[in-house]
Amino acid sequence: QDGHCFQVLPGEEGALNIGRHWGDAAPAATIHINLRNVTSAASSFEFRTRDPEGVIFFGDMGDRSDWFVLGLRRGKAEMQISNVMTNISVRGGQRLDDGVWHRMVVMNEGHSVVLEV
Repeated sequence: QDGHCFQVLPGEEGALNIGRHWGDAAPAATIHINLRNVTSAASSFEFRTRDPEGVIFFGDMGDRSDWFVLGLRRGKAEMQISNVMTNISVRGGQRLDDGVWHRMVVMNEGHSVVLEV
């Protein structure tokens, strides 16, 4: 197995495999999506930490040419996007490494990606 979190297993073309159990190459869950029908997407993450650095979510297209990272840098939310159209990193807002529960919501609005904390 090549270590990709979103690796498509043989016979599962068109599926999105989500996460893995520790020490097991099999996906924790599989979602089948017809991307032609998707007009918007949103994901939310609830977390608490005292660590100022770390990855909350990472996703790539398997060939590692297009990827997305959501994490903390110096205690603040940071979003990084890399694909054929852009390579961008945005950080800001209040510090989130205070040990209190926070919720991040990432959504697309047209050709924009929005991060709310």
